[in-house]
Amino acid sequence: GAGVGGFYVIAQSASKAEESSQTQREAEHKKKLEGARQEMFKQFDDALASGKNFPPAPDNAYVVLRQLKLSAGVGSTPAYKERETRFLTAAESEMQTAHRASNIERARGIALHIVAMSPEHAEAKRILALTEPPPADPEVPVAEADAGTEADSAVAAAPDVNAEPDAEAVADETDADPAVAIAAIDDKGPSPDELAAAKAKEDEAARLADEEARKEAEEAARLKAEEDARKKADEEARKKADEEARKQADDQAKLDAAAAAQRKKDDEAARKAQDAAARKEEAARKKAEADRNAKALADARKVEADRKKEEARKKNAQKADKKNDDRADRREEAKRLMKLASGQSGAAALATYRKVVSIDPSNHRAHFNIGVKLSEQGDFNGALKHLERAVKLRGRSSHYRLRLANAYFKTGNKAKAKAQYQKVLELDPENRAAKAMIGRF
Repeated sequence: GAGVGGFYVIAQSASKAEESSQTQREAEHKKKLEGARQEMFKQFDDALASGKNFPPAPDNAYVVLRQLKLSAGVGSTPAYKERETRFLTAAESEMQTAHRASNIERARGIALHIVAMSPEHAEAKRILALTEPPPADPEVPVAEADAGTEADSAVAAAPDVNAEPDAEAVADETDADPAVAIAAIDDKGPSPDELAAAKAKEDEAARLADEEARKEAEEAARLKAEEDARKKADEEARKKADEEARKQADDQAKLDAAAAAQRKKDDEAARKAQDAAARKEEAARKKAEADRNAKALADARKVEADRKKEEARKKNAQKADKKNDDRADRREEAKRLMKLASGQSGAAALATYRKVVSIDPSNHRAHFNIGVKLSEQGDFNGALKHLERAVKLRGRSSHYRLRLANAYFKTGNKAKAKAQYQKVLELDPENRAAKAMIGRF
């Protein structure tokens, strides 16, 4: 009965843990989506601030805004609406600037992008209507019609070689000379020069008409090529925007699929964790019992170890007290012997100083005095050991270093002797003995 109840409690705990894990995964998924949207909002803000509003500029504001609009739930958010308003305001300003500068192709391209985002945008629709190219006459090209009119005018202006001369006009022109008037009335046709002049005028009119027709045809072809290029660029821009939006949707689908796979993996892990929880509880119970037994044994051992440690401490303290007492006795004995040696001389004083260093090896005065005594006896090699010891114990003494330098000099070690003389002068720059000896090197 107790085992079943324990398993029921474990199952309830595992179920709650699974619900908590599911909620946490959903929160993390929403957090990732929100992070991606915030990154796109920042990308849009940067593009708009740098003036990269339309294709073919990379990462332009138009494409990013289209992608945000296609994302689920984003197009209705205040953050999106605010950015859409800023984009339309900037785009309308840029469109009007291009139109005022007579950059028709640019103004029309921007208007097309605005209408793609906001189909009822009045100003963009007005610009599109103003920049719509006029339709061409399918039957009579403009260039040919104009050429025919000019040619007809030229022919009309030329004289008709088959027409009868106007007697009243001739009479008006020849009132001053009746003979000329009679000759003109009697003449029934134009002269060869008049015929040649009329023919030349007719040819010139035809040439001018052909030239004008050619120019108008070239201009019409140029305008058509520009319009075709503009339409092609607009189409490519729309295709690129749609491709980028599709890619964004594909990426989002991949993210959603990955999130679903992760949720499935987490669910499987939660199930395994539920199975492991029961085993872990039983193992924990056994371990707790073993730990209690081990702790009781360890406590007993620790009590015994502490007792032995306390006994050892007391013994060590007794030894230390005795050692300190011995050290104090040796110091007192060393002081007594140093005082005794100060009143002695020769071998007796040397023997007393040796007793001092045997009792207190750190007594620098005893080592120094032994070195002095041995040097006075000519035993410089024997003096070196005690003088070096004295300098090591009291290195700031120029007196000690001067005696050591002399011993080095006497034993032939001039390099060490010179070094010690220099140390003496560093400590006592006015030391005459050191100055005298350093001058010999």
